[in-house]
Amino acid sequence: EEVDPADAGAVDDLTAILSSAQVSALHEGELGRLQPLFLNPDLNRASFLFTLAWEMKLLRATDDGARPARLVLTWLRKSRAEQGRDIADAWSNSAWNELLHTPELAFEGGWQNDPILARTALLKTLPRDQEWYRLADLLALIHSSDPDFQRPDGNYDTWYIRDVRSGGYLSGFASWDLVEGRLLRYLVLGPLVWLGLAETAMTAAGQEAVFRLTPLAQAWLAGTKPEQEEVTMPIVVQDDGLILVPFNADRYQRFQVARVAEAEPLLPGKPAYYRVTPRSLGQADEQGIDAERLLGFLAKASQRPVPASTRRAIERWAERGTEASLEGVILLRVRDSEVLEKLKSNPKTREYFAESMGDYAAVVKIHDWPKLRRAAATLGLLIDWTPGA
Repeated sequence: EEVDPADAGAVDDLTAILSSAQVSALHEGELGRLQPLFLNPDLNRASFLFTLAWEMKLLRATDDGARPARLVLTWLRKSRAEQGRDIADAWSNSAWNELLHTPELAFEGGWQNDPILARTALLKTLPRDQEWYRLADLLALIHSSDPDFQRPDGNYDTWYIRDVRSGGYLSGFASWDLVEGRLLRYLVLGPLVWLGLAETAMTAAGQEAVFRLTPLAQAWLAGTKPEQEEVTMPIVVQDDGLILVPFNADRYQRFQVARVAEAEPLLPGKPAYYRVTPRSLGQADEQGIDAERLLGFLAKASQRPVPASTRRAIERWAERGTEASLEGVILLRVRDSEVLEKLKSNPKTREYFAESMGDYAAVVKIHDWPKLRRAAATLGLLIDWTPGA
């Protein structure tokens, strides 16, 4: 059987959310733009972590959106095990409603359910060891011992729930497997795995899911304190302004790096990459982080002197600001200078030229190129276009 390991990145992806909210106020609907920065790109999981961050009081509301709260710095300085336990604690009492996220189900009407009831039923029934168990056996045990966990009044006809595939309504106790059973399965394969509390696998035949708890889950369920010892790796500052943040780097330092450098998309098995740019230095300056303070932080966090070229670049920016920029443009060339003059003077086309490059060429911004081509055609001029040239 092939094991799907427990998700070890909840702490890191929550740190990514907090770091991004520090740089720019964040709304839940904008989590998609952070997807390249997550170890797990599942946006449903990102929404889950965003909700927990609110409930842990790591985020605060502003007029522009969510921003990190003061408690963030305390949480970031904890060990990975402590942070993981904090997230699990928050989930156990969270308002995030797994039933409404169960993928096989669709919902109608204004009825309500209590998500904590389902979590409680699952957690009290879970085994307390690291053996492998059939997920079907866990569901059968809850079905026999506590079937009404989600509906304490025993009424199975008041919730309007449809099966996504068939479109039919699922009501009555006969639909328990298709509602409660699916919810419990989702609780294991979703949040338990997302939080690093369980790992799953399929049997050799590929037909049956099995699971087992992780040491983190066992300690959490037993109420024992997590291990405090953690070996963290320093960040690496390169001579080209790139900052490497290893997976086992201090989360507080990663948060601080994100304040002064732009995050680049994560690559599987690689450190998190951040790049010092004029824009990131401008954002740092707006937060009161000057060049001297920034260089001091980088030296301390990397445990090495900042490379001379990166130091010079940061100090030069502090003295002179942005001295050069790259833009994506199209170069228009003409065979006859009169053609270019006509395009630059005609009211239909002149607004699309960014800069002249002599009598036979001009720069057009990429987003204006299709409009220039259409406008030129109305003047009787067809402009050739070679994609990728």
